[in-house]
Amino acid sequence: MSVALGEYMTAVNTTDQWGSRKTAVFTIIDRHGGALGVVRWYGAWRQYCFFPEGAPVFNNDCLNRISAFMALCTKRQRDGRQER
Repeated sequence: MSVALGEYMTAVNTTDQWGSRKTAVFTIIDRHGGALGVVRWYGAWRQYCFFPEGAPVFNNDCLNRISAFMALCTKRQRDGRQER
């Protein structure tokens, strides 16, 4: 499963690459195919968080789109509807 996050980013479900997990993991890919980081469950905060790779640069629109995606993932997880 993949979800377009605007014109420049896509969230790709990469849960299978992370081994045995109870929650989904999504890699955020830029329009050139480069990984910007992952959105995954952070148990200490009981919500999905973004874990950037390297030192990516984002504008406010990109950050808002990633934030909205994390909120959706967290809501689905808490509602028991998260797709893996």
